[in-house]
Amino acid sequence: MTYEEKREYLYQYQDAKREMQAYMTDLEFWRSVGESTSPSGGCGFGTSTSGSKVESASVHIADLERDMARDIQFCKEKQKEVRNALKRMRTGKYKALLCDIYIAGMSKLQAANERGMSVRSINNMHRRALSILDI
Repeated sequence: MTYEEKREYLYQYQDAKREMQAYMTDLEFWRSVGESTSPSGGCGFGTSTSGSKVESASVHIADLERDMARDIQFCKEKQKEVRNALKRMRTGKYKALLCDIYIAGMSKLQAANERGMSVRSINNMHRRALSILDI
């Protein structure tokens, strides 16, 4: 695998995390829409308009829950693959750097500051870590 392919592979972890968070945000939004427009929610006053909004929210919620059931398992599997690839690394400092960047979502600047190193040194260390990563 090339350097870029390894980076893309490792970024799957954060991509999956963002995707799951987006589902949760959408689900919370549509639940709040359904609750705020329902007669018991106090906003709708039992009108037909509030009924259609509740119905629309219910449809969106059902669609999201279906998509979540399918996609979240896929996301978790991708994250597990990335974690396993990093666990197989033998060199601790390189493994820690890749975990910080690709699992914890740190920038290279943050990783450099945490280690008391320059960003240039982190870039070199990152390049070396990817070169020894066995995927």
